[in-house]
Amino acid sequence: MSYKGFGYIVDSCPLSKANTTEAASKLNCINDVFGRSQYVCVPNENLTAVVEFCYTKSIVGLYQAGYCLKTIKDGYLDQISCKNFTEGCPTAPYRSTELYKYPACSRLNTEFRCFAADSLCVS
Repeated sequence: MSYKGFGYIVDSCPLSKANTTEAASKLNCINDVFGRSQYVCVPNENLTAVVEFCYTKSIVGLYQAGYCLKTIKDGYLDQISCKNFTEGCPTAPYRSTELYKYPACSRLNTEFRCFAADSLCVS
């Protein structure tokens, strides 16, 4: 299902580098100027769905440990704290192309609009 004209709602994000490469290929994502895939799979701004898309707003950046990513207006990325996660919060800086290493950053409790691994998320 199309999401706001820039991505697609999916059931889950890829859990390996190979699956990420395959998903990027299906969407025809190009590489940034440094040769990094621009494929991303992240929660939407309301934490009600997971969205995959080709990130074309900038080069693939480096994100802080202690934060996951979500998409905001028109396909931009924003960081969201995961300090209350019981597991799976990134412990080192990472690129969006490495999100498959942190599946907790895309597992949601859509009913309560929170991350399933967040200790503050009502289950």
